[in-house]
Amino acid sequence: MSSSSSNGVDERLNEAFEEMFDQQFEHTFDSIVDVQANNPKRRAYIERDREQ
Repeated sequence: MSSSSSNGVDERLNEAFEEMFDQQFEHTFDSIVDVQANNPKRRAYIERDREQ
């Protein structure tokens, strides 16, 4: 009987861990995406001497 009660505790701990992990992963992923979205690639323009 003790194994069934400890099994329930294990399941609750596992669910809590998975939920916290998913939240942290989503937060980290969103942070990375936001940083990339806010820094558009810059283009270098080369000035050329043109005779007119």
